[in-house]
Amino acid sequence: MWLIGLRPTASAAWVRTVSLPIGDSATARSVTRSPNVSSTASPRTENSGPASAGTPPEVVMPKRRTGTVPVAAAGLVLARPDNRVLMVRRPATARFAPKAWVFPGGLVETHDGLADVTIPTPLALSGADLEPYKVAAVRECLEETGLACLRASWLDEQRMQVRQALHRGEGLLSTVNAYAADAELAPLHYVSFWTTPSSSPLRYSTRFFLAAAPTDQGEAAVDGVELTESRWLSPGEAIEAHRSGQFLLLPPQIAQLRQYAAVARVGGLLDWAASGPEVIPNGPV
Repeated sequence: MWLIGLRPTASAAWVRTVSLPIGDSATARSVTRSPNVSSTASPRTENSGPASAGTPPEVVMPKRRTGTVPVAAAGLVLARPDNRVLMVRRPATARFAPKAWVFPGGLVETHDGLADVTIPTPLALSGADLEPYKVAAVRECLEETGLACLRASWLDEQRMQVRQALHRGEGLLSTVNAYAADAELAPLHYVSFWTTPSSSPLRYSTRFFLAAAPTDQGEAAVDGVELTESRWLSPGEAIEAHRSGQFLLLPPQIAQLRQYAAVARVGGLLDWAASGPEVIPNGPV
């Protein structure tokens, strides 16, 4: 269960954390806080005997489920000059967040350049530390929607072939390098960081990036299996669709869309993202 703006309780898996400094990765530390549920009563044992008259029986509080180690993931928010963003819908059969509207994205793989995708990464990442996440975000977006945030002389002719290679499980870097060495990622701006609550059986540590939507690649084309729909929406439209029950949105998307709506009222999302907004970790850290 995702919760926003609450303090830990016996039923709350996590809270939105206080602002932590985002600094150099060399000095960043990964901190873990797990809310505990405890009781002042001592557990009864086989030799403790019956409770005396008028004394309530001692209660043994169950241990909290701590969940699994979050896996590294990346999401990509494609934005148009009119501040509309691309949202895609997960299928009803998805293990995680079925039918939810999300931003394109997925797991960071070792072939994206991350040495170990199961070890929690530091809260503060910058420069080269973020590159595997950027590669994963671009790879997943191309695989899921057919839109490539890449700069390459051969892209117009070979983009669909690259997408097919990604569907076969090949890595983006190796696939791109097989065509030519002149390819590079389009500018991606780090804008948000979310970790799934510890109570969830499936957990992700996801970094989101915002980038300009490609203008010469046509419309997004989902495969109907991994994703079922795609739409370009203003942040306000997406929030209203969720409020009216038309869309299912998760807290990471709700919070980001609210932030984007506020930005869009005074300027452009792309200019805001390029300015380097502060990234505040959300979720258990």
